Amino acid sequence: MGAFASRLVIGAGLGAGLLALVGCAAPLLHEISQAQDAIKTAEEAKADRYASDLLVNAKSSLNEAIVLGGGQRQEAKELLLRSQLQADLAAALAKERAVAEQLQAARDRRDAAQTAAAAAERAAQAARAEVGKPVILLP
Repeated sequence: MGAFASRLVIGAGLGAGLLALVGCAAPLLHEISQAQDAIKTAEEAKADRYASDLLVNAKSSLNEAIVLGGGQRQEAKELLLRSQLQADLAAALAKERAVAEQLQAARDRRDAAQTAAAAAERAAQAARAEVGKPVILLP
């Protein structure tokens, strides 16, 4: 068999394998899409910053499920559900941590304002105390 014919047979075999994989995975397309959407939502919530381990695990579970395809449908389905749940949790934690950071920043601004107000009040009291004192003029 020539090089071209050999490549043609290999190409056809790979194509058939890919079609078989896609055909097996087709019933899981909805679950794959849900897991991908959950990962996208987690990424938009900055889960890579606030819950990176969960986001990495979600992506890993998704990839593992895709590799399994429909050949091990039940296991792939469970991995896809795990991926979606991990991504959902990552998104929720990321949102919670972002809000906690905003709350802490607001508290810090409040504390700084209270400190500045107290300093201003002390300065005003000191100025009022000086108003009633006699002034000595030197020649």
